[in-house]
Amino acid sequence: MSDSSSPSLPSLPGRIVAVFVSPGRLFEQLRDKPVWGATMLLLVILNVIMMFLIPAELFEEQIRRSVGDAGMGEDEIAVAVTVGRYAGIAMAGVMGAVGSFIIGAALFFVFSTLLGDNGRFRQYLSVVVHALLVSSVGALIQVPLKRSAGDMELVLSLGTFAPFLQDGFLLSFLSAIGLFGIWCAMLMAIGVTRIQPTRGWGGAFTVVMVLYCVFALGTAAITSMVS
Repeated sequence: MSDSSSPSLPSLPGRIVAVFVSPGRLFEQLRDKPVWGATMLLLVILNVIMMFLIPAELFEEQIRRSVGDAGMGEDEIAVAVTVGRYAGIAMAGVMGAVGSFIIGAALFFVFSTLLGDNGRFRQYLSVVVHALLVSSVGALIQVPLKRSAGDMELVLSLGTFAPFLQDGFLLSFLSAIGLFGIWCAMLMAIGVTRIQPTRGWGGAFTVVMVLYCVFALGTAAITSMVS
């Protein structure tokens, strides 16, 4: 489709609204003009704000749990809390960008390289960064829940609906599949079908969720090894 026949692309504020209320139309527009830079910068900023809003007390509690009986003094713990908090804030920002490229590359590899779709990497990256806005907004929404529960690792996930499970691999796996993450996967599947109109949403969503579950399995495995 030529640029002359393409609907005009909304500004960044308009795209933020559109990804929640009219993602199909937005991804059609992004297919023809796959912008991503400003949106990725916004993701980084939102992730940094989210981590900054988590109280230092929760970082301290996590540090104390992780050091256990290591014999660290109060001064050492205070330094670890400060370093850990600011390192976590910086890492959240970095992962907002790096994670977008990784997910975009994964979708491009699976759909364009393995399944033969016609999409370009830039198109998949554009879809990913806009879909991840939902995840970043969701992370901000969950900050009050973390603060009230006194648990900085609290997330709304499939594990939330399995309180009967004991700590272990299965609960870690379900906890790694966030509800906002599933929403993002649904949006990415819509984006895939706009990049390749012949591909059905159900098949695209299944592929994206398989990739998500592979990530969750890796997260659960790491959690099991360090716990």
